[in-house]
Amino acid sequence: MTARKMIETGINVKPPWSISNQHLDAGKHPNEVYLEVVADSHELYPCPSCGKKRQVRNMATMVWRHQNFFEFPCYVVAQAPEIDCPDHGPVKVKVPWDGQASRLTVAQLAQARQPSAARQSLNRILNAGQIGMGADTCTKERVNNV
Repeated sequence: MTARKMIETGINVKPPWSISNQHLDAGKHPNEVYLEVVADSHELYPCPSCGKKRQVRNMATMVWRHQNFFEFPCYVVAQAPEIDCPDHGPVKVKVPWDGQASRLTVAQLAQARQPSAARQSLNRILNAGQIGMGADTCTKERVNNV
């Protein structure tokens, strides 16, 4: 499997979509990864409301936050098609990686819904009722009142 195919699979990019470019912005701290995705503007795309396939009327640049890539923030930048549906007017086509939550990808949304390992450990300790801190012991109630 090529690196491009692996990345396309990882963010759920499939025809008529494809990755046109990827780059690392080393000028930012931490570095940022950008994956540029294009759609075939000659393809017919389904209306998100009725499913009828329509021609592209416009392309709009949109950005989604994806899971980190080797601990670097990763963004999907795409030329997303807009169609003109006679029943629903001009609408943006649903892209396969969109998690439908404040421009997060499906993968980022799933990760955001998972509690971190540190939070899970803290919750287990809190649910047990005590946090040991050397000679001192904090109860759940004391932690909540701090």
